[in-house]
Amino acid sequence: MVRHNGPAGESGGLFFRIPLFCRTFARPVRQAVPGETLMKILIMNGPNLNLLGTREPGIYGTGTMDECLSGLRRRYADLEIDYYQNNVEGLLIDRLQAAMTDGTAGVVLNAGAYTHTSVALHDAIRAMRIPVIETHISNVHTREEFRHRSVIAPACRGVICGFGLDSYRLAVEALRAIAGE
Repeated sequence: MVRHNGPAGESGGLFFRIPLFCRTFARPVRQAVPGETLMKILIMNGPNLNLLGTREPGIYGTGTMDECLSGLRRRYADLEIDYYQNNVEGLLIDRLQAAMTDGTAGVVLNAGAYTHTSVALHDAIRAMRIPVIETHISNVHTREEFRHRSVIAPACRGVICGFGLDSYRLAVEALRAIAGE
C-alpha cells in the first residue's frame, strides 16, 4: 500500500497501484564523478529496530539493517545514504531537525512504535522542508489494531509498508522520483 500526500501535506489518499517510482527500476545506476555532490538520503529507524535479524523473525525476517544498507549503497552508488537508529524519541527529533540543514534531500523513516504515538515526531516532520517517507517492514494493517493508525502519516509525503526490508528500497525510489519532479 502506498499513501501519497500532496506537496503541502494535503491528503492524496491511499493508492493500491504500482507507484510512479517503479519506472526507475530498469534505469542503470550512474556512478558519481569525483568531486560531484551526491543526493543525500537519510534512513532513520526508531525503537527496537536495532534488533532486526533477531527480533520476531516471523514478522521482520532474518535480514539485518547492515545487510539492507550494504545492498542499498551498492545499488545506489549515485546516492549518499546516511543511517541513524535510536530508541529515544527526542534524539530522533534532533536528527530530523539536523537533516534540514545538513544537505539531506529526503528521509526514509521507520519510527517503529513511535509511529502510533508520537505527536512530537509528527510536528517535527511537519516543520521539515524536505520529503519524509514513512516506512514499515511489516504490513501494519494486518497486525494488532493499535498499529493500524499512524500519527505521523499525515505529516509525511507518503507511506510504504509490508514489503520486508525491500520497503526501504521502495522508499528510496520514491524519494528519487520526488527529486525528479
